[in-house]
Amino acid sequence: MGCHDALLQRVRGLLACGQESQAEAVLRRVVGGHPDRALLQAIADLLLSTGRFVQAEFYIRRAMAMKPGDPEDAEALAKALMGQQKFEAAHRLLREILDAHPDRINTRIVLATSLRRQKKTASALALLKEGLKPGVNDAALLNAYAHTLHAAGRVEEAVPILRRVVAAVGDQPAALDGYCSVLNYCPGVTRQEVLEAHARYGRAVERALLPRPPGAGALRVHGRPLRVGLLSSDLRDHVVSMFIAPFIEHADRARVHLTCFSTSPVEDAVSAHLRKHADSWRWLPLATPQKVADAVRKESIDVLVELNGHTRGHRLEALALRPAPVQVTYLGYPATTGMRSIDFRIVDSITDPHGSEDFCTERLLRIDPCFLCYRPPADVPPVNTRPDGPVTFVSFTNLAKLSTSLIALWAGVLGAVPGSRLLMKHYSLLEQEVRDDLAARFAALGITPDRLDLRPPQDDRAEHLAAYHEADICLDTTPYNGTTTIFESLLMGVPVITLAGKFHAGRVTESILSCLGMGDFVASNEEAYIAIAAALAADAPRRAALRASLRERLLRSPLCDEPAFARRMVDALYSAWNTIGSLPAPAPVAPRSIVYA
Repeated sequence: MGCHDALLQRVRGLLACGQESQAEAVLRRVVGGHPDRALLQAIADLLLSTGRFVQAEFYIRRAMAMKPGDPEDAEALAKALMGQQKFEAAHRLLREILDAHPDRINTRIVLATSLRRQKKTASALALLKEGLKPGVNDAALLNAYAHTLHAAGRVEEAVPILRRVVAAVGDQPAALDGYCSVLNYCPGVTRQEVLEAHARYGRAVERALLPRPPGAGALRVHGRPLRVGLLSSDLRDHVVSMFIAPFIEHADRARVHLTCFSTSPVEDAVSAHLRKHADSWRWLPLATPQKVADAVRKESIDVLVELNGHTRGHRLEALALRPAPVQVTYLGYPATTGMRSIDFRIVDSITDPHGSEDFCTERLLRIDPCFLCYRPPADVPPVNTRPDGPVTFVSFTNLAKLSTSLIALWAGVLGAVPGSRLLMKHYSLLEQEVRDDLAARFAALGITPDRLDLRPPQDDRAEHLAAYHEADICLDTTPYNGTTTIFESLLMGVPVITLAGKFHAGRVTESILSCLGMGDFVASNEEAYIAIAAALAADAPRRAALRASLRERLLRSPLCDEPAFARRMVDALYSAWNTIGSLPAPAPVAPRSIVYA
């Protein structure tokens, strides 16, 4: 074995033990004096994995100079450019590689990723489909294609492909992670299937990362606040921050000491605001699971609350290392994590009624009347008065929540209300191909394109909210409800029709409406959904009364009572601690629930 081979083997060993800093130091020391292409590539890969894209670009270009035209180096450079938001340069580079090597699957996947990050879903879908020639059965290509199908509103087509991928790759955590997330969007999926997929992910992670003993939180809390950690990649300008800010700002500091662990690659003005209100703040951009766990242990956290679930940027693997005695998941994800190392999931009695415990690996910790607290933006425009005329239904939700069955349901609503229109707005609608495809799907059900208003989004928040001035009734998605868009609709005086689902993902809007005394807008089946929408469309006086009163009703409700919500959250975390925090070992416990109102 050559000296460089031995060095690389040593570096891989350090990385496997979570010792990234030591591995980087070894590589920098050697590369500085004796540049070698394999070592340059190794340090570039390490820098890419930790989000240091400018430094990674420097080393990649040095490697490229030693072997011009190498496609692997070019792909790495494209990733570094994408990390710096230089999408056009990355696109040109990847396109050149693909033109020269049309069968390079990884190049095709990276280019499709670049296109999706530029909101070019249709272009990414076409590129990936082009690569799926007869006989091509590459799991990574199929996985990318399935997730892009989902982003384009074709989840029923995506899920069977993801099942093939999972069957092909076995218990690979990354593939299982994406599969788990997409299942929440797919009509007809059973709760048992969702549970089994997530539990399989949890087992795969636990096998890869052997849990350690619980972190250094005290066995009992005497005469001091409970040390609570919040772990998230979304403590920035993101909806998660909007919903967690009331807790961070209003939690009683005589009862809790709050440390935020931000794993976002960037921090912004929202991060700075939250940092001011936290007792301690640790920024861990793109940190490995081991680094995150070490940071949590160093802070002696008693109760760690992760806010991602199976969403982009999560650090669920860190919780498998058991850095805190009590571990909780909340807010960012609408299902079980599948992680036996996570003790509790915070929900409410409507999103997760009695019996839901059977489909979770965590205990359920219910905070009633609703598990959410909404803070309206500061620049909210006034509610307007709608003119007489045809009714406009609205949905500003993510196109990933669309499905063939949902389009059929909405077509049923439009068919029951002659002359009505549907206004939709989302970044996926930037491309004409996506708009044409969606219009064709409605047309196949008898809804002509003139009854659809399909728009790209507005970046300005006030302008986005002002678009509700054109809407009369909001149509919620199913089986995965809206959340932020539901609150925005109510804030702007637009009533919401929802279909109560079987899972948490499909019951969030029912929880919100129940807090407002609007249970009559919750349908138990599709026929009732259409009937409720049609009846409200025909009742202009009721719509006008709702429009004039909904904002005030929302703002005066428990949904916007920030101090009361913070008290419920603190009480709930103490309940979790008192239930598990004094136990001698982190062994899984039998599912049960705690309700705190």
